[in-house]
Amino acid sequence: MIEMLGRYDTWRFHRDPHGEWRWTRSAGVAVVGKSTEGYHNLADAEANATRLGWQLESWPIVLRPDRWEFYRDADRLWRWRRQARNGRIVGAAHLGFDDLADAQANARRFGWQPRPEPPPSAETDDWRTCRAEPAQARAGLVRK
Repeated sequence: MIEMLGRYDTWRFHRDPHGEWRWTRSAGVAVVGKSTEGYHNLADAEANATRLGWQLESWPIVLRPDRWEFYRDADRLWRWRRQARNGRIVGAAHLGFDDLADAQANARRFGWQPRPEPPPSAETDDWRTCRAEPAQARAGLVRK
């Protein structure tokens, strides 16, 4: 059985030195995420945290078709960011990762899901190399 990633994470809402609301997400003693911007209202900070998995019963779910980007920063570390349809950054890695897989694991806590590989079509035997074989021969309907 696979445990739901981030299920037991804790969320803390606090004011930054400028008086704006922010959130921090922790797994045990390790911080696994922070808000990328401050909010004037606590409700706005909570809305952003909800988008990223706070207080959702069946997580992960698709709230909106946000765009996810994985990139290397100036220190050549992997990071991720989540962009809403209106162009605003609504989530980002708060630290860099040596491996892309680690950055993806962190992003998964916030709702990123890898795209599933497409299933083989009826017309191709091996869809990765696109070696086509007639469907009738594959089904054993052609005599040799």
